[in-house]
Order: sequence, then C-alpha cells, then structure tokens
Amino acid sequence: MGSFRVNKKEMVLALGVASRFANPRSPALPRQCVRVVPVDGAIRVQSSGIHGGCDLKVLCEGEAEEAIVNCDLLSKTASLISGDDISISSLKNKIRLKGAGPSIDIPAYDQWISVPKMSTKPMVTAGTKELLRCVRISESVGFDFGVKYADGVRFTACGNKLEFAAVIPTYGAYSWMECTSSEEFDVVISKQAIQSLHKFCALSDEVDICVDDARACFSTQGGSIAVSLETTGSKPPALAKVSAKWVENSWNVHRDQMVDFLRHTAAISTNEATGVWIEPKETGLYCRYVGMADGARHVELGAEARCEFHVEGDHCPGKPVFASSRLLSNAIAAAGEDDFRLGTLDGRAVLVHGRDCLIAVGQMAPPSAGVHS
Repeated sequence: MGSFRVNKKEMVLALGVASRFANPRSPALPRQCVRVVPVDGAIRVQSSGIHGGCDLKVLCEGEAEEAIVNCDLLSKTASLISGDDISISSLKNKIRLKGAGPSIDIPAYDQWISVPKMSTKPMVTAGTKELLRCVRISESVGFDFGVKYADGVRFTACGNKLEFAAVIPTYGAYSWMECTSSEEFDVVISKQAIQSLHKFCALSDEVDICVDDARACFSTQGGSIAVSLETTGSKPPALAKVSAKWVENSWNVHRDQMVDFLRHTAAISTNEATGVWIEPKETGLYCRYVGMADGARHVELGAEARCEFHVEGDHCPGKPVFASSRLLSNAIAAAGEDDFRLGTLDGRAVLVHGRDCLIAVGQMAPPSAGVHS
C-alpha cells in the first residue's frame, strides 16, 4: 500500500486543469478519469479528451502508487478536504484521501489513459499574465457555430510579437503581446481548447508554446497541456490586414460615462432589442436606447423604454452608428482603461482601442423610421 502527501492547493489546481479535458458525461470510462503516476519526489496528473490532454507535475512526500480515478470526483473530494495538505493512500480498488478531518474513499479503476505526446522544443516563450489577458479579449467575441470563420482563436507568432484574432460576423477582437520567439507559426486553436488555458496559466509566470500540424503544446515547470487545433472554417483575418483598411474617425471620450450609459441600457433592454444609437457631436457622443427597437422591427409599447446620455469628449467626427449594447459593453470591459478611446468606421462599426487590443463592434440593421429622431 502506497501513501504520499501533497499540498492541497497545488493538487486542486492541477485537477482543475485536468478537468478541462476529462469529460464526466463521456460513455467511455477512460475519458472520465485522471491518471496519477509516481515520479521522483512528485506525481504526474494526466488526463485526455477529444480537445487535448495534460501532463502536470505536483510535488509530494512519500511513496506513491499509480491510480486511475474519476477526475470530477477526485477534484471535488480534494476541495472538500480540510487542512493545507492531503494524504493519499492506495487501497484495493480505491484510494483514501485524508486531511485535518475525516478521510474519504473514492473508487479506483483498472483502465488505461492515453495522453497526447507533449512537445519539448519551445517556439515561443510568453508571460502567462499577458497571455491570459489576450485570451480573455478574444473570448469577448462570444464565438458562434456555423459562421464563416473558424470557431476559435487565431494565434500568430511573428518576430517578438504574439497576435490573437477572433471574429464573428458582427464582432472582431484583436490583441497582441511581446514574447521571445525562435520560430513563427500561424494556427487557430479551438474554442473548447482555449478554455483550458485559464487554469493552466495559474501554474507559472511564463509558458513555452510549440505547435505542429495537429495541436499546440503549452509547457511550464509545472507540466504541459496539448490542445487541439481548429481545422474547419477559414482563419480570422490577421490584424495587419484589417488595420490597413480600418481608417476610422477617432473619439476621445469619457470612458466612465460610456460605461454608465451601457449599464443603464442593460437594465431596461431585452435579448431581442439591444441596439443603441451612438451619434458623434461637437462636444462628445449622443447615445440613445429606445425599447424594443432591435433593427428588425419596432414594437409599440404602452410605456416605451428609453435611455439617453451625453458622453463628454472632444470634437467627434463621423456618422451615427447603431450597434449592440451587449457587444459594445463586452468590448469596453475587455479593452480595459489604459489608452482607451473609441472610433467609428464611417458608420459601419464602433472601434474600441486599448493598450494592447483593437475590437470592432459591427453596425446592426437600423430600426424603422421614427425610432432615430
């Protein structure tokens, strides 16, 4: 019988990453499980799924034995254990977890988990904090199946710069960060695989990235994950291609006032009617929401929902834009406060500029005559 002790926080964090690949609803038992493998002075937590897999290292004390257990059950049980450390013992057909309180037994299985091969040759080294910010900016798109572009995020390494692009028909999010690059690559990582990066980036301050024809591998001192690439749909247009065409009218306006307008609009708008008018003026932007005007129809209400704001700013040139308040709110939140400014593509879209990003919220079909007056 093997028994070892691990730090609870490190174990829970590793299982959180592993749970992004294991599927508790899969009919195949190995897809539900995580593999705990002993190595010198540590254990390796491994799992695999249709979108990739992970191989993570957790330091331990004692003599560990290999075990295959349900990932979701092990993760929840480890979180419930009290104390800073968890003692794990291998018994017949089960493992026992014990902290400062009572012990908990969970079943172990005689199964085999195949983990994707992890590449060891880094092509790019990047800071995890900046990487995660760019990923979150890309996720502000929301994604959408069945559209023209690939359902994921385009990663492009060129020189010492890593660029990210995610596009749906009414929204495009571009961000970039500095990195150390030895080779260039240009791939689209699937939406499902992208979600695994959130917990993985908490393992270290830096991450090495390597890609091949089928997957991208992210590695730190705490282990590696291999995530699948998106091969359907065309790649979102690169930043250099769109920025050359986006000749916009720039607006220097008060960010907090724009956020207040969108917050008030969110309180009275509906899923069917999210459009707002943004009209440039000499002293800023005139922003207005009229209830139930969703660009396709105008429903007369006994009491019409309405919200009007004057967002202060410098002289704002350009044409009025009718855009989704929900998407615009997501874009402003993702861009952050540093170097914030707005712009318009001559009435075709609202551009949100940040320190390291450029987001476009596309023009919606304007509502019927009489709503914009």
